[in-house]
Amino acid sequence: MKNFEQLAQECWAAKTVDLKKEVLYNMIDLFDHKKKAHTFREQVDKFTSGRQLDRIAANIMLRDTDKVV
Repeated sequence: MKNFEQLAQECWAAKTVDLKKEVLYNMIDLFDHKKKAHTFREQVDKFTSGRQLDRIAANIMLRDTDKVV
């Protein structure tokens, strides 16, 4: 079961950029659509700021919970 909220919180709590990236890679590995995973991995690879990585974690978490009714 995917729990992006818990993983996002782990990312936000991580103290180093490397730990944040590791958590984000775990989130990306849980994607249903593998084609999008490549794009997100490229974004994570290029970012060097913890704030940018935290924003990606938030976007992934929100994207999973925002369902069209």
